[in-house]
Amino acid sequence: MKVAPTTGPPSGPAGAFDFAIEVSPQKIEVYQGEAATVAVAVKPVSGTPRQVKLAVVGCPVGASCTLSKNTATPPDTVTLTIDAGSAKGTYTITITGKSLAKTRQASITLTIKEKRCFIATATYGSEVAGEVMFLRNFRDNIVLSTSAGKAFYKVFDPFYYSWSPYIAQAIIRNSWAKTLVKFLLYPLLASLKAAAATAAPLTALNPEAAVIAAGTVASLLIGLFYASPVILLATSLCKKLGPPSPSVLVAMYIASLAALLLADSLAEWGAVVLPAAAATYVVVTAALGALTPLYVLKLKAKFS
Repeated sequence: MKVAPTTGPPSGPAGAFDFAIEVSPQKIEVYQGEAATVAVAVKPVSGTPRQVKLAVVGCPVGASCTLSKNTATPPDTVTLTIDAGSAKGTYTITITGKSLAKTRQASITLTIKEKRCFIATATYGSEVAGEVMFLRNFRDNIVLSTSAGKAFYKVFDPFYYSWSPYIAQAIIRNSWAKTLVKFLLYPLLASLKAAAATAAPLTALNPEAAVIAAGTVASLLIGLFYASPVILLATSLCKKLGPPSPSVLVAMYIASLAALLLADSLAEWGAVVLPAAAATYVVVTAALGALTPLYVLKLKAKFS
């Protein structure tokens, strides 16, 4: 595998310490919301090895670039983790190493591709349609702007893109389906607009709190709009069907929220469980929104 050469040939007396930096791979292509790793090798060239301070230059806005450690004594290998986040485009990221008066560098070409909103684009006919741009901006500026949002996206993304291209193709081939899908998308757009309005005043104060608040509003409304009509119909047709106790669902909600907040606050330590915690919270919150109308009707019937 090819590696990026050190910028500038090492020079100096035979006994003087010198080093080289090499990266592998040299070129990376990822989609928004995805992550990639790069091996950064710090190699001795001459002299007695000394500690080298490492830094990352050129990380895109909206992405994060994290070294597993900021110092290395050659020979050593450090891992650079690049989280694409909401960034898009092609960038040059430079790894710089400094020791005494010597500076060595190696570069990585990073290309971040934007993922299309297949169903919305097929329905509204263009990637620049207002509804499509709103969904894209919600993803880029709210969901992918925080740790909690990125964690949920990592769970949602493979699920959505496993089937959405096929639905989009069906919509393109059957023009009558566009009207139906537009009708079905109205509640989703309304839910996300309410979520965006909720997040707006909180973003400057606490971005993580803003995205959790937005996720709460969106999940409640999506459950209310999409699942509650089905649940109400099913329980009216089959009287034996019944929801779990409200106290059980509320306890599940509190537990899932606590788990999400804890995982989000632990930074790197919570990164492993944060996607599962975020997905669980969204599902439980959507269930709460879906079952609330049924609880209200049962409570009303009890006192009438």
